[in-house]
Amino acid sequence: MVLRIDVQVESGVRVTDAAVTVDGEGTVAFSVDGTIVVTELDADDGLL
Repeated sequence: MVLRIDVQVESGVRVTDAAVTVDGEGTVAFSVDGTIVVTELDADDGLL
């Protein structure tokens, strides 16, 4: 499985750590500098 995550941060923000996890239900959780963002994917996203 190839998963592409585009993480956008505001200018001047330094990304020091990024981690991505994907579960079997199509939920993507990624952490940038300790902030957790959870995104539900569906077939329209073209990632599943």
